[in-house]
Amino acid sequence: MTQQKQSSLIQEFEVYLRDVRRCSVHTVRNYISDLDQFQTFLVEQKWIEEKLNQKNVNEVTLDRLRSFMSKAYQKKLSTTTMTRRISSLKSFFDWLEKDKRVKSNPMSMLESVKVRKNLPNVPSEEDVAGLLNFQKENDASPRDQVLFELMYGCGLRVSEVANLNWENVGIDQHQIHVQNSKRGKSRIVPFSPSLANILEAYRKTFENSEPRTPVFLNAKGKRITTRGIQYILEKLLQKLPKSMHLTPHSFRHGYATHLLNRGADLRSIQELLGHSNLSTTERYTKVGLSHLKEVFERSHPRSKS
Repeated sequence: MTQQKQSSLIQEFEVYLRDVRRCSVHTVRNYISDLDQFQTFLVEQKWIEEKLNQKNVNEVTLDRLRSFMSKAYQKKLSTTTMTRRISSLKSFFDWLEKDKRVKSNPMSMLESVKVRKNLPNVPSEEDVAGLLNFQKENDASPRDQVLFELMYGCGLRVSEVANLNWENVGIDQHQIHVQNSKRGKSRIVPFSPSLANILEAYRKTFENSEPRTPVFLNAKGKRITTRGIQYILEKLLQKLPKSMHLTPHSFRHGYATHLLNRGADLRSIQELLGHSNLSTTERYTKVGLSHLKEVFERSHPRSKS
């Protein structure tokens, strides 16, 4: 990334994230974007000139960090964006402190910022079934039918779907080898016999389904992008008789929550989703709480007393 306004310190930090911490391209891009915005804010306030560098980085005081965070709150950014922005700044100043670039770390003095965690947007089982059935009944293209069946049937990230090649799909084994998850980790995700049948029929529509051929192509015959998947979903939602607010990631949320509601344990769901930390997976216990309450009220002999 060679943005003109990017400082040498941020460039060095980008190299550190990419080559030392081996963060994903997505994480590096977002962290650097957050730091660029922080740098722009400092320049606008005339606290530094043009760029953060070794000479002026110690001008970033606790009060100036608080001012930046206050402005971010006023913009009413999403919970995800706020959480990531805090993480970006903390990682940056931790690196500066470890590399002895700053006299003190102002982020370590910033009181813990509590960001309200939104629960995932989870579609009901009925909504997902309705969407998938609608596609079949309205002759959606084979690609689009398989696309959302696969996203819900395997709980993949949208980036993992876009990067999927036929060599990663074991139709006979009923499993997918996911290689493009966060931080370069891989995992095996099983899928149902019915999804195997759909995938096999779909593969036969390809003139060339060599191992390295992308599973999903766009209208130009190139690998589909994450934005392309979002566009396909938006067009589908416009046609549905029932109004639904879904994103491609909603299928992954639904996959996890519906597994939990039907008795799957958190550790297994963690492995299937490729989460590094169980705490990430535990968000779905809150989503499934209403279901558990219904089960209790319907099943426990003392629930009505």
